Amino acid sequence: MDVKDYTKSCTILPDEYGRSPKKIMYNLFIFLPCSVMVICNIIMFAKLKLTPYSGILSEGRKAENIFIWMLFMVFLYFMLTLFPSWAVDHFDKCFKHPTIHAIAYMLNWTGVIINPIIFMVTQ
Repeated sequence: MDVKDYTKSCTILPDEYGRSPKKIMYNLFIFLPCSVMVICNIIMFAKLKLTPYSGILSEGRKAENIFIWMLFMVFLYFMLTLFPSWAVDHFDKCFKHPTIHAIAYMLNWTGVIINPIIFMVTQ
C-alpha cells in the first residue's frame, strides 16, 4: 500500500517485480457478484416459468413477477454503473484521460442513490 504519485490516491502498488494482487482482486470483485446475480436470476426466472400457470394471474404470481423485474433492474443498473468504471480502470491504468475516470466514478456512485429508488418504486 502506498500513494500513487499521479493521482495522490492510496492504492496497492506493484512490488519490485511488477506483481500486484490488485488486478486479480478487482476482477474478482466485479465478476463474482455478476456471476452470482446472473445465476440467481436464471434460477428464479426458470422457477417462475416452470410453475404451472392457470391463465389468471394470482396476487402471489403478480408479486413474484414484480420481484423478478426488480431484481433484473437492480442487476442491469449494477452492470451499467459498475462496468464503465471497471473498463476505464482496466484500459487506462495511467490516468491519461482523467475526465473519463471522473465520469465513470460518478456513474458508479449513483448506484447508492438509484438502487434504493428502484426498490421503492417496485415495492
